[in-house]
Amino acid sequence: MPNESGDLKLLANFRKLIDLVSADSDYKPSNAALKPPALNAQHTTGLSGANDVPVKFATNMAAISDREVGFAEVNPTAVPTAIYELWIQPPLSRTGAR
Repeated sequence: MPNESGDLKLLANFRKLIDLVSADSDYKPSNAALKPPALNAQHTTGLSGANDVPVKFATNMAAISDREVGFAEVNPTAVPTAIYELWIQPPLSRTGAR
């Protein structure tokens, strides 16, 4: 699901950076995480994660829809009214009477 915004755009720019440093023979970082093979591995991991977003999003949307269907019949003022009625009642006496 490629697009020109968000994660895929950042990954495309990261790919350009990797290609630039891979072509430069003077690029020899002392940090192993900044060497082209490590950058390629990071890019691959990021790409697989970005491509997995629609699947995770679809699962989340299905759960939200199921919850909306389950609560469709609930009166939205039922719970606040019940809480208010409990709040305005006088406290119980020691004998349990109000």
